[in-house]
Amino acid sequence: LLQMLSRSTLGWLAPSIAQRYSSITASRSAPIDEPALSNLPSRHFLKYNVRTTGQKERLTSVISEIEIYKEFHGPNSIPELTDQQWGSLLSMLIPDERCNFLAAVHYDNNNGGKLTKGMESLKPEPCEFQLLHLGDQELRRQMDVMYGSRLWSYQRCENNEMPRLILDARNLTTSNARLQPIYTRAVQELHDLNWSSPNPFPISIANFRPDAKLSELIKRHWRFIHGPPPESDDSSFRVHPFSPTLSPRSIGSILKGVDKDEIIYISKKSTRFLPDKAPANMKAMVLCLTSDSVGEASSSSAATAEGLTPYRIPIQKYLNLSSSYRSPPIWEIAAILRGWLRGEEWRDTIQQNMTMGKKKSLASGSTYESFLAFRSAVLEMNNAVVEGKGREEGGSQKREETGRRRSYEKKSFNSSEVRIL
Repeated sequence: LLQMLSRSTLGWLAPSIAQRYSSITASRSAPIDEPALSNLPSRHFLKYNVRTTGQKERLTSVISEIEIYKEFHGPNSIPELTDQQWGSLLSMLIPDERCNFLAAVHYDNNNGGKLTKGMESLKPEPCEFQLLHLGDQELRRQMDVMYGSRLWSYQRCENNEMPRLILDARNLTTSNARLQPIYTRAVQELHDLNWSSPNPFPISIANFRPDAKLSELIKRHWRFIHGPPPESDDSSFRVHPFSPTLSPRSIGSILKGVDKDEIIYISKKSTRFLPDKAPANMKAMVLCLTSDSVGEASSSSAATAEGLTPYRIPIQKYLNLSSSYRSPPIWEIAAILRGWLRGEEWRDTIQQNMTMGKKKSLASGSTYESFLAFRSAVLEMNNAVVEGKGREEGGSQKREETGRRRSYEKKSFNSSEVRIL
């Protein structure tokens, strides 16, 4: 089939998929056979949804991940996908989300498509069974009032106060440009879940010094500040009350008057574990907004720069994960910590709020270990591709980023680019 693709209008797929598979086989003693692709999107879908180079690369990633899933779970684990399912997969930027989606498709396939058929049969007309239209501005206003009252009550009741949640963005501007959209979307996801939680955190973002490129991403992704995209034609948007505050200042400056012993910095690489019960004197918790990588970009290094002691959530103690597992996204970490603060056991809050804690019952008919092996292979493939592209870009990009960072440090923070609340 790869030979047929090379002679068709989809010829660009064959070498791309072969390259991605070689990135895995190069680091594995047991090679993975070249994939025999079982299905592809329809020509109509490709014509209107796969045009740019980025879209082609995304499709290549998705096809490769589907074939890897079949390597671990069997050739019939993933049925022929509909164009709607292809569209969902291509819209997911985070590999973990695509892994979860494929596991859900596998589960549905094992159950005769009952989930899909049931969803389609229960589709109501818009607002048919809703007492209140969820898009109504009055409902939104009432929810804002409820959210604000919860935060205010915690600040007034000292014995029931939720600690402040700080997102450390010191490495955001200098992080990998391909990962910056993921980080900015994660902040919006965190706010959305926090906004609807009965126990919301007061959230602040520290060391926030965006450049022009990052400011554009923020205007696009942070709807709690900038509102919906212009094409939505929603002129009635108001900035969320009690939305995360943004500041270029350090964590210590934001938490002026708070003792360092009352601040906990969460780090995956720390050798110190959080206790079973939350300390009564804790005033703030800090999450590193960027992923845990080596050197200056790691959360441990960021904690050291702030003069804070890093602590680790005992995830591996309750989930059977490899030592190289990826840190969960910040909204999952916040949910885990929220349960811990409310007195839940670590085992319960980790398994309830961490996606990997729910996988055991998701992919029915396959083992949890095989799903972890598949996920590890997907992350390995994506990392190899990103690293390869980084080497191709060469040192010129590094010099450009260094120059941009130094020039930015000489400038004062431009509040006209991103609103500071």
